[in-house]
Amino acid sequence: MEIAVKDGVKYLLHQYKDESELENLVKKHIEFIFGESSLFFEKSKIESKSGIGSIPDGFILSLPHKKWYILEIELSTHPLHDHIVSQLSRFRAAINNLHTRQELIDTFYDEITKDPNLEYKYKTISTKIGVNTDLHKLLTDIIRNEPEIVIIIDEKTNELEEVCTNLPFKSTVIKFKTYKRESSNVLVYVFDTLVHYTLDSTKEEPLLIREQGQTIEISLSGDETLDQILKVARLVLKQGKSFSEAVKIVAREKNIHESTVRDKCTRRIGLNTEQFQELLKDRARLTNFLIKKFPAGVQIIYEDLK
Repeated sequence: MEIAVKDGVKYLLHQYKDESELENLVKKHIEFIFGESSLFFEKSKIESKSGIGSIPDGFILSLPHKKWYILEIELSTHPLHDHIVSQLSRFRAAINNLHTRQELIDTFYDEITKDPNLEYKYKTISTKIGVNTDLHKLLTDIIRNEPEIVIIIDEKTNELEEVCTNLPFKSTVIKFKTYKRESSNVLVYVFDTLVHYTLDSTKEEPLLIREQGQTIEISLSGDETLDQILKVARLVLKQGKSFSEAVKIVAREKNIHESTVRDKCTRRIGLNTEQFQELLKDRARLTNFLIKKFPAGVQIIYEDLK
C-alpha cells in the first residue's frame, strides 16, 4: 500500500470513483502538466463545431513550441484498447483529410476569438513569447504538424504498454495520483509533467512520496514557516504540550535548532514569544491570524486547527 507522510501525518492513496472525477482533476492542473504557455480546448467545445466524428478528451496547443497534443484521460480498470486505440485511429483517419484538418484549425480559431478568457490568455502568451504572426497562420503552422498523444491515467499497466505500441502518433503516458490526508479532506496531487520545474529547498520543505524506488517531491503549504507553526500548534492544542515542549519536539523531528523553530513562530510572523503564546490560547484568533499571514495555506490551516 502506498502512503505519503508529512510531519507525521499520513496521506492515503485516493481511489477515483469514476473517470469523470479524474478528468475534472486533470483539467484543473492542465497548466502544471503542459506549461503556462499552452491553450486547452475541451472535447465538448470542439466536437460539435469541427465536424469530426471521433474526438479525444481534449486538445492542448503549446504556442512556444508550435506543437499540439491530443489528450486522453483514462482509468486503468477500463478496456484501454477499445477506448484509446480505436478512437484515435478514427481521429487519425479524419485529419488525414486536408479539409477536415482545416475545419479543426477554424474551430480553434473561433474558440479563441469568441471566448474572452481564452483570447486574453492567447494575447498574454503571444506578448510573452513574442509571436509576430496572426492567429490563424499560427494555428495553421501548429496543426499542419503531426500531433502527439498524452494519455493521463491513474496507473500504468501491461495493457497500456501494448496500447501505446499501436497508436498512430507518438505518445506519452502521465500517471496522475491523488493522496488524501487522513481524517480530513485535504488532497495532494502527484503527477508527471511535460515541463521542468525546480524546487528551492531553502524556501519550502517537500512532502516525500516513495514509489518504485523514486522519490517525488511536492509541497503542501508552500512555506516551511507555516509548516513548523502548525506543527507546534497541533502539539499544544491537541496534545497538551507547552510551547517550549512543542518547540523541542519539532526541532528534534526536523533535526534543526530549537531557535529556528522559535524564530518561525515569532519573528517571522511579526510576534514575540508572549504574543504567540497568547494566540495559542485562542484557536479562532490563531486561525484568523495565520490565514491573513498565509492566505495560500487556508485549507491546511483550517484542517490543522479545527
